[in-house]
Amino acid sequence: MVSRAESAAVTRRALLDAAAALLDSGGPDAVTLREVAACAGVTRGAPYRHFPDKDSLLAAVATEALDRIAEQARAVRAEPRASPADKLHRALAVLMTVGRRQPHLYRLIYATPAGDPAAIHAASEAAEHAQDEFFAIVGDLVGAQHARRFAALLLTSAHGITDMEVNGHLSADKWRLTAEDLVSTLVSMIERQASGE
Repeated sequence: MVSRAESAAVTRRALLDAAAALLDSGGPDAVTLREVAACAGVTRGAPYRHFPDKDSLLAAVATEALDRIAEQARAVRAEPRASPADKLHRALAVLMTVGRRQPHLYRLIYATPAGDPAAIHAASEAAEHAQDEFFAIVGDLVGAQHARRFAALLLTSAHGITDMEVNGHLSADKWRLTAEDLVSTLVSMIERQASGE
């Protein structure tokens, strides 16, 4: 027999999965609690027993995505045979892959979380953990004292590259290079800068 807690966990999981799918297919406007309930196969009132409002549900979706990114970054950092520059390139690829495949989710994870205080706190903590993993990877290449400066440069550049690519402004015909070429150039420049300091 399924306990009440197990049943609640299954419902919560179904709601989060439905919200993530709706976000991917139509952006934040497509995510309504009524539509989430319908897609999850639960009653209209079920979402309210788990999330006080749409913003809190979206914050939970962002939290899970940030947790996955942190796990992937941690796995990249733990690779014993990869150089620090290779690890950095792979960590940026993790972020850019989300931007390419799930642009609405990508924008959500970099937006200021909204909703109830618990949802905001969870999303903020997940963002901090993901950021810490990225800082560690950058620090392994440039040193901890320079990690924040170079991490900010790398993230803003990766966001710009991803945005241009997703919006069709980074075509091979126009620029004669790929997003990966740009990231490789950026990582190489930072590696040279760090070794010269």
